[in-house]
Amino acid sequence: MIDIIKKYVKGDSKIWFIIIFLCLFSLLAVFSSMGIKSHIRPGYFYMYKQLGSILAGIFVIIVMSNIPCRYYSKFSTIFLYVSIFLLVFTIFYGENINLATRSLVVPYLRVSIQTSEIAKIALIIYVARILAQYQGDNEKMAKAFKPVIIHTAIVTALIFKDNLSTSLLLFCVIIIMLVISGISFKYIFGTGTVLVAMLALLLILSPYVPFLHRGDTWINRIENFSSGKKGDNESNYQATQAKIAIATGGILGKGPGNSVQRNFLPHSSSDFIYAIIAEEYGLWGPVLILVAYFILLARIGTIVSKSKNTFPALMVIGLGFLLIIQALINMGVSVGVIPVTGQPLPMVSWGTSSMLCTSVALGAILSVSNQVSKKQKIEESLTTSDEEVEC
Repeated sequence: MIDIIKKYVKGDSKIWFIIIFLCLFSLLAVFSSMGIKSHIRPGYFYMYKQLGSILAGIFVIIVMSNIPCRYYSKFSTIFLYVSIFLLVFTIFYGENINLATRSLVVPYLRVSIQTSEIAKIALIIYVARILAQYQGDNEKMAKAFKPVIIHTAIVTALIFKDNLSTSLLLFCVIIIMLVISGISFKYIFGTGTVLVAMLALLLILSPYVPFLHRGDTWINRIENFSSGKKGDNESNYQATQAKIAIATGGILGKGPGNSVQRNFLPHSSSDFIYAIIAEEYGLWGPVLILVAYFILLARIGTIVSKSKNTFPALMVIGLGFLLIIQALINMGVSVGVIPVTGQPLPMVSWGTSSMLCTSVALGAILSVSNQVSKKQKIEESLTTSDEEVEC
């Protein structure tokens, strides 16, 4: 058994430890956060379903980590255009939930797949490939900017109508990749200015444009957050219930399975699972999860620093920041420091689609880690051989 694990479970061991830690927390939190849904089906049903998602996710991580990272670069363009097709297909044939069309339902299996989750990873890998190809002087990097920004605009435009927070998150990650790769600041500043102007214009026009039907929701969430108003609308209600969960949890918490706010807090197993963890485990549960993500960030930094090739380094940076920023957004919403969004907590929140796509990202990161480790071993063996020859 140990030999099989060593053969197939590859990459940074500390990242694997974080994955297992978050998965265990996910099982406990999902089981206890379903609340009123347990009257429809036993709580164990949801835990077993989440366990199935976790096992599928770990399988995906193992498979992806065993794929050499050069194949990620080779097939990145195909992966991107397939994801764009899926986004377009979702707009016309996707499942509409709460006035948002974000997912496709796989026939017969009845499994929902959020195509935006696939597109995020595809775009980041594609951008890493383009930036790596043009890495060099400023003239070459200027050539890289055009295909990067065009494809980023296409993907984020297809996502933003039903999921503004995801499109903004993805855009921010791409900007980070551009900055790190050395793109001239004037291009980045210009792009940011255009983005802000377009967002302002779309928010102004949203009441008059049919396909911007969620514009009122975006404006209300921002206004309610900035003004601190209390009200009966959905975002205020969610934020208030999350704050109650955190406040009543105190330092020691109410204990696993003893959450009260799970019965009142919508999306308690996904968007607001961090608040339920704070209620049940007190201060220590959320702190441990936060520390786990920061350790993950540190390990990603270590992998990048040891990687001698541009593409794998940029891919790890993009995928790593995607996961970490998404996690911080989820936590920030729960504690009330940013407006309500719909971002799940990676590897913790309920949802097969989110779990599998997060697993793809982690698998790609571990693939690079595995490659870096192999190269280090080869270099060490060569160094040892040289020393023996000298002796």
